[in-house]
Amino acid sequence: MGIYYSFVMRKTLLLFLLISIVSKAQLRKSEVSFYIDTTSTKELKDITGNQQFKKARNNIPSVGINRFPVWTKMTVKNTSKDPQNLYAQILVPIMDSVQYFVVKNKTMLSKSEKMGWWAVLKNKKSPNPNNSYVFSIKGLETIEIYAKILKTHGTVRIPLQVEIEKDHFKEMTKKSEFWGWFLGMGFVVIFLNLFLYSLVKEKVYLFYSLYVFCQIFNLDSSEGVHSSLYMNGLLSISGRSVYYFSMTLLIISSILFVKSYLKIKELQPKIFSKVLSFLISVGCIYVLLLATPESIMDLITTKKVFIWVFFAWFFVSITFGFFVIFYAIIKNLERKTAYLYLIAGVPLFWVGISQMLGNITVLPVESSAQRSYILIPAIIFEILVLCWWLAIRFKMYSDDRKNLLLERNKHQQIVLETGTKFQNQERNRMAKELHDGVGIDISIIKMKLEAINLDLLKKGQTTETHEIEDTIKSIDNVVTEIRNFSHNLVPPDLENNGLVHVLQNLIHNLQKVIRAVEINFTTNIKTKIPIEISHNLFFIAKELMNNAINHASSSIIDIELMDYPSRFELCVSDNGKQYDFNSAIKKGGLGLRSIQSRVELLNGTFEVIAKKPMGSFHQIIIPK
Repeated sequence: MGIYYSFVMRKTLLLFLLISIVSKAQLRKSEVSFYIDTTSTKELKDITGNQQFKKARNNIPSVGINRFPVWTKMTVKNTSKDPQNLYAQILVPIMDSVQYFVVKNKTMLSKSEKMGWWAVLKNKKSPNPNNSYVFSIKGLETIEIYAKILKTHGTVRIPLQVEIEKDHFKEMTKKSEFWGWFLGMGFVVIFLNLFLYSLVKEKVYLFYSLYVFCQIFNLDSSEGVHSSLYMNGLLSISGRSVYYFSMTLLIISSILFVKSYLKIKELQPKIFSKVLSFLISVGCIYVLLLATPESIMDLITTKKVFIWVFFAWFFVSITFGFFVIFYAIIKNLERKTAYLYLIAGVPLFWVGISQMLGNITVLPVESSAQRSYILIPAIIFEILVLCWWLAIRFKMYSDDRKNLLLERNKHQQIVLETGTKFQNQERNRMAKELHDGVGIDISIIKMKLEAINLDLLKKGQTTETHEIEDTIKSIDNVVTEIRNFSHNLVPPDLENNGLVHVLQNLIHNLQKVIRAVEINFTTNIKTKIPIEISHNLFFIAKELMNNAINHASSSIIDIELMDYPSRFELCVSDNGKQYDFNSAIKKGGLGLRSIQSRVELLNGTFEVIAKKPMGSFHQIIIPK
């Protein structure tokens, strides 16, 4: 019983499905047939009932390059009892003229105006941008729809479509949504690559953005939702010029991209770069010709010689581009990049070849919608694959740049360490030479003068002794200066007593000499700091105190030397004149440059903050 019930339910559902399908099929259409009027004189009365109409392959006439009017015919039956508004349209808009005729029993019921891009050349306005015609059909009525088409440019390949008007606009809404998504995706890729170009300044990203834009423009203007704007004059542009203009820009942008993508100028023979530059120049000349007055544009887009020149340039550009890619693979020049370009371009290349063979009647011809839904996935695949590779290339570039920066910083660190080490060694040597060499020699001279002075006093020659005593006092002053200079180079008790003790002595001595300046020193350090850090912090503190006194004219200087668990921190604050650190560095501030170098040597940070209302705060942080 259950099996029988299930069988009945399945059959019932199938029946309802068939009924719904039949109810929706309110039109019954014949296959499209066509007739070429080689006399260019026949009218509708000569065509109706003509037995010379040929059945079109796959519902689309494709008669090769033709200069004669082509008549297409389709029989339509309204299977509904209700009248319907029908929408007839030729889906390829690049044509000189098209006119529709509705016929029943060899009697014309209605006809459309003549439409096509010829209106653009004459009136700068098209009466019907979509090359379409809306008419009515009665319930259960059978009619014939004729379309007379003239196309003096390119292959005559005309898909005739007849739909119920409301169904057509539903389909157009879906088409608009699809093209909106496609255009949105394309512009996201464009802006992403422009952003990458702004970061790394590599032309490959700029040229890829241009290529994607030209690819979108070419596809949208010939197949897309905005094709009627370009092809039928809503923008006051002739359809011929748009077709050639967009195609030429696409090839130029493709050559520029391949040239930078494979680094042809740097890696491959110079002749390759010259040939590609020549092809780009030819394309640019063609673009300029398309921007000339209508008479010249009409000449270069209709005369066979110009058409064949264009297609020869097109073929040579594509062929040579593939030759360069295969050469890169064979010679192992950017081989991975070339392989990826082939993978990305194969679907698009195959679709293009199949459409070209369809145009010359070797393969079946697709409708405009069919072409779009085949071509667009191929373009999306190419765009996304190449964009993915360029993103990887950017990451590789960023990693290389980061490694190079690390190597450079490492090298600078070694140079700083070596320079500072040599500087400290030289300071120690000079201090030792002054103390042990010059200082001792001067002391010996002083001792000799004192002995001479004592002999003169015994002989009663007091006049001469006064001069000698003055000389001994001068020598004492020189010895004191040498000792102070030696201590300033390297404090003798820095290694023995530590940084805190040396800074306290320095501040005490400064306060004796400069009583107008108040210097406060605060610290929490109880033990010795590593000698390398002590050396550098001592000279930094001394330089900042010197700047505060001599350049900022400060009256109060606060110094803090603190030991924290992860860092040492030296802060020097004053109430003197403020200054801009970067400007001071540019003006050649050697003392500040020395401070910055010493801080960088210790992997620390150096910050200068202007205090309100006056004064400067200097913070040096040295990690442990």
